[in-house]
Amino acid sequence: MFIFNSDDFIQDAMKALFKLTPRICFGSMLVYLVSNTTDVFMYEAIRSVLPVDKFIWIRIMPQQ
Repeated sequence: MFIFNSDDFIQDAMKALFKLTPRICFGSMLVYLVSNTTDVFMYEAIRSVLPVDKFIWIRIMPQQ
């Protein structure tokens, strides 16, 4: 077991840093999910509004 030295001045800063890491990861995944879902719905809405024969470029856009 690792025992911290009493002269270790950086320990409080490291605790503060690693305490935020799970929140940052969860927030990042949540924002990715929301943005990806929004992207899909917006693309489908654009495709349903534009006529197929005039705006063929919307159908041949590269997929991600």
